[in-house]
Amino acid sequence: MNADINIVRSNIMRTEIRAPFSGTLGLKNISPGAFVTPQTVITTIRQNSQLKLDFTLPGKYSNKVKIGQLIGFTSEGNTNSYNARIIATESGVSEDNRSLLVRSLITNNDGKLWPGQFVKVKTTFDPDPDAIMVPSQAIIPQARGKKVAVYRNGVASFEDVVTGARDSSRVQVTNGLKVGDTIITTGLMSLKPNAKVKLNTIKK
Repeated sequence: MNADINIVRSNIMRTEIRAPFSGTLGLKNISPGAFVTPQTVITTIRQNSQLKLDFTLPGKYSNKVKIGQLIGFTSEGNTNSYNARIIATESGVSEDNRSLLVRSLITNNDGKLWPGQFVKVKTTFDPDPDAIMVPSQAIIPQARGKKVAVYRNGVASFEDVVTGARDSSRVQVTNGLKVGDTIITTGLMSLKPNAKVKLNTIKK
């Protein structure tokens, strides 16, 4: 009798499908009584407590990316800010678009983030103490490159510049300016090369 019970139990267990990990089930693709095979996709299951976030950075920042570094991001349709930790990078910069693929890990214990969502990533690198930073509005886009209006000997001089890192209000200039240059940030639309410029003193 016991042997028969064990056989029945074993047969019942073979009819149960168990996932190898806990997660959230998706829509089922079959109905009760349907014939299935090992190749039949019954449903999907996702483990959402930890998610991987892949994003790209311009190749010029590749030497600034550090494993373990925190990055911030926001998701579409959600105004909350989240953090992820960088766990790996691609072995080299892409030849197609000169970007570096970075992978980070998100702790999603509250389940508010979903796999497949688009997010906006914000990275912050340690500032270069010798970097020249100018206001974003000072950068003048050109068909080929960028320029900055500089005050020299009472007139405006337009200098070609190369830019680097940026934040919400400033842009790093890696070439074209030197420490001590006076940057013109207003009236740029009507300003002409060698136009006379009068500086106003701002009272604090």
